[in-house]
Amino acid sequence: MEIVMMEVVMMEIVMRREVLMGPLTMEALMEVLVKAALMEALVKAALMEALMKAALMEALMKAALMEALMKAALMEALMKAALMEALMKEALMEALVPLIAVITLHP
Repeated sequence: MEIVMMEVVMMEIVMRREVLMGPLTMEALMEVLVKAALMEALVKAALMEALMKAALMEALMKAALMEALMKAALMEALMKAALMEALMKEALMEALVPLIAVITLHP
């Protein structure tokens, strides 16, 4: 795919050059090859940049998901702690009621 694209770019450059300035010399042909190679390098660099941006985006999304999961786990832990506290208070009250009754009814 890349080779075909490079050949198309080269042929286009060669045809434009021949139309504008006549037949190609060896030096002009080398110039065309260098331009085509530069084009290919630029395309590859742009593709690399796009892939890096996509990878960065993916990493940021994973980090945000991780943060959300950690917040959910923290919320769950806090809710469990609150429930535990309520149960302990209820158990304490249940234990104190007979004691209060004994103290109140004791002569």
